[in-house]
Amino acid sequence: MKFFKRLIVGILAAAFVFSMVGCGALKDKEEGVLLELDVRGYTSDEKDEIERIVRRRSNDITYDSRVKKVDQYTIMVEIPGQTDIDEMTERILGNKKLYFITQKNDRGENNYEYTGNTDSGYELLYSLKELKKNGSIIVTEENVVEAEVVKNNYDYMVQVKLDDKGTEAFKEATENACKNWETIAVYYGNDFLMVPVISSPILNGELLIQGNFYSWDAEQIVQDLTGYPIMKNVTLRDSKITEFYR
Repeated sequence: MKFFKRLIVGILAAAFVFSMVGCGALKDKEEGVLLELDVRGYTSDEKDEIERIVRRRSNDITYDSRVKKVDQYTIMVEIPGQTDIDEMTERILGNKKLYFITQKNDRGENNYEYTGNTDSGYELLYSLKELKKNGSIIVTEENVVEAEVVKNNYDYMVQVKLDDKGTEAFKEATENACKNWETIAVYYGNDFLMVPVISSPILNGELLIQGNFYSWDAEQIVQDLTGYPIMKNVTLRDSKITEFYR
């Protein structure tokens, strides 16, 4: 009799746990951004390429993101943990940003430091908005007129050429940096690619970006700098803040 009582209690407990899980009671909910992208007019292969680009960009934001085709016209992007729709739309539909940042700001304070807590080891001490405001961002991807992948033995690098305005700004910044043996950081997306010490001024606006890249890493940087033509006609159909189960 005791055996059957224990058996019944065990079955009831298992059924209770199953029902709780099935109803989502044991799952955590997290607020995030939901984007619906309109890919009407693209071929099946083009939609696959767009989905790949969007998935890479969403994973750069958070590995908890999800990208899926809802129907032949729609790709849905779920980004948990984020609540700024405008920023998420820009990061998904726009290209990654490139910034060249001086080591010190106009008050002589460091703009970044080595902490060992990121992939590169470096972290910004100010927001990008603050760095733009105080003039520490000297060149961006908007100043890049050419970008290409170059190979040196087994190393892949990105060579860029700046416009006249960027060339002059970089010339002045490197002249100042080499006087004090300071660095100029190359910041891309949300991390540092390189933080070289400037030993001599760069006068011609031609720069070589190194970062232990694989060939596809370098190619993606070039694509971000020169633009993805395939993304040009992708539009935002709908966006909202919603809750996701984790």
